[in-house]
Amino acid sequence: MNSLKKTVLSVIAVLTLTFFSSTAQGQLKIGFVDYVKAMDSIPSYLDAIKTLEYYVQSSQKTLEDMAIELERKVQDYERTKDSLPEIIRDMNYKNLEEQNQILMYKEQSFQQDLEIMKEKLLVPIDKSLKKAIEIVAVRNKVTYVLQYDPEYGSTGLLYVDKATALDLTNEVRAELILIEKQRLASPSGQ
Repeated sequence: MNSLKKTVLSVIAVLTLTFFSSTAQGQLKIGFVDYVKAMDSIPSYLDAIKTLEYYVQSSQKTLEDMAIELERKVQDYERTKDSLPEIIRDMNYKNLEEQNQILMYKEQSFQQDLEIMKEKLLVPIDKSLKKAIEIVAVRNKVTYVLQYDPEYGSTGLLYVDKATALDLTNEVRAELILIEKQRLASPSGQ
């Protein structure tokens, strides 16, 4: 049995035991948060997403332009290589290999930069969300808060019945707005 299956089974076992023991004591309270709805209420999140989308689009355009130019040069090389002296043909081939390596390096560089940008832009907002969820869960004496996605249903380990579960989304949104305002107003922005 692989470690992922073991982990999932362990989590299910713990949750099942907790569920039955909490239910017997009448203390189990489950809430859910619509992540997208909560995050879409935060201007800093929307700005971060726009920044990331812009970066991805501009990076893709740059890479596409480089690839088109390289392809054009490869076609020119293929068309003329037989008429060139061997030394020129070898130098042109070496140049094409170098340009291909530059293109691969650029792709890797864009990916690394994107990861850095995600870390810098999204991690502080995610920390604010977790803090908001914790504050609201404690306030409402909620045992579990699950992520709920209207398109896919529950994305947690337990079933979420929207009719009976406590929807914390609006409260989390309000708390998240406050936390984000405080974070952005602080000198460090963290």
